[in-house]
Amino acid sequence: MARLRLFDIREADELRMSVVRDALSDRAGDIVEEFYDHLLKFPECREILGSRIERLKIAQRAYLVNLGDFRLSDPDSVARYFEHRLRVGIAHQRVGLRPHIYAGAYAKLGELAARAVHERHPGRCELLSSLHRILILDSHLALEAYQVAREMVISSTASKDSLTELEGRASLLASLERELARAHRFERPLSVLFLDVDQFKQVNDTLGHAAGDQLLKDVARVLEEAVRPADVVGRYGGDEFVIVLVEADEVRAGEIADRVRAKVEAMHATVTLSIGISSRVTGDNVSTLIERADAAMYAAKGSGRNRVSFSSLRAAKRE
Repeated sequence: MARLRLFDIREADELRMSVVRDALSDRAGDIVEEFYDHLLKFPECREILGSRIERLKIAQRAYLVNLGDFRLSDPDSVARYFEHRLRVGIAHQRVGLRPHIYAGAYAKLGELAARAVHERHPGRCELLSSLHRILILDSHLALEAYQVAREMVISSTASKDSLTELEGRASLLASLERELARAHRFERPLSVLFLDVDQFKQVNDTLGHAAGDQLLKDVARVLEEAVRPADVVGRYGGDEFVIVLVEADEVRAGEIADRVRAKVEAMHATVTLSIGISSRVTGDNVSTLIERADAAMYAAKGSGRNRVSFSSLRAAKRE
């Protein structure tokens, strides 16, 4: 609440923002189209946005119609609003959207939003003032979270697996714990892939440990390239890897897992992956997610290797 006072956001702004949201809701589609038309003029933005563009447009429309939607008399609603804005900054850091792009994008969004409000309510400067304060607050929260996430990435380099340069086990589990906490809080999907290189010992025994090490590096690169920037890839130990898939239910996780499996099979004629999948359910913790995915991976091995298996919870659902 102290931060809101710092930005001079008061009860009057809360009331005005309900009027602002009505104006933005009527024009949300047009604003979003013009906003992304502007961003896509820049090569750096096109590279980052890529195939995410339609999903981002949906999220941006939702953002506009919920702008400044909190009640100062309800600290929980303020906390939820802050949490959502902080998550935006973390997501942008993960996909590589640098601060100067984010700041420029916010300036453009503010211009388009102000125009829509002015056209609906000409002469009502107080509405534009409230809109400006909320946009400044939101951009501050997102950029602050971006910086914190960036510092965490820098500090975690010491925790990288020295061979594959993926996240090591400790930082991988810490990342999973953070993502799981967010998924529980906002009731969002999250899935874990547990991957094991089939017959890896045979590679070491016949070709030597140097060849085995190179194989693990090659697999690591395939895993990184096959998943989305927001996902977390780490080496769990030996020839075992774990992928944390944010915003992915079991159907989406299965699609990604099979893509990963196929890419590794295509990379090396004699090397395959067995993959187990677990998806978040109420009450899950890091251990239960990992244990179920690990058990599913062993089920995949027992079924002939080079395949994807879901955890027993999903099997029970099917029955």
